[in-house]
Amino acid sequence: MNILILTGRLRMGHYSTSAAIKEEITDTMPYAEVQIVDIFDYIVPSIINLIYSGFDCLVRKISTLYNVMCKASKNYSSAPFKRIFINRIEKLLNKTCTDIIISTIPIGSQYISAYKEYRNISLPLFTYITDLFDHAEWLAKIPMYILLELTS
Repeated sequence: MNILILTGRLRMGHYSTSAAIKEEITDTMPYAEVQIVDIFDYIVPSIINLIYSGFDCLVRKISTLYNVMCKASKNYSSAPFKRIFINRIEKLLNKTCTDIIISTIPIGSQYISAYKEYRNISLPLFTYITDLFDHAEWLAKIPMYILLELTS
């Protein structure tokens, strides 16, 4: 069984959670192949330093703006450029022969959900919410065919 854990190094909580999940899985399922992938590094490696340094600057130096942005977007769920990144997501899933996906970062869940809807597949996705407060960015639309399966 191949398990892919999607994460990011934003403030390291997401990554730490991923490492703990991987450790638990490998302890309880030694036959499983578990791989942790930084979703930002995989999708946009050429600007990864800009993404992380920009986020770090926002949180450390202009935290008031960051808090306002979080509150303003509390009920809005969106990951930018979903359609553009579907091919990259597909390459990652094919390369890792993924059977199960675990996401510890909202954008990972958003991109995988968009990919599943676009390709009309039912690959298991588990999302571990690592934030201290609820936020719509953790939620993704469930495709109608999955809703039908769940209600049948």
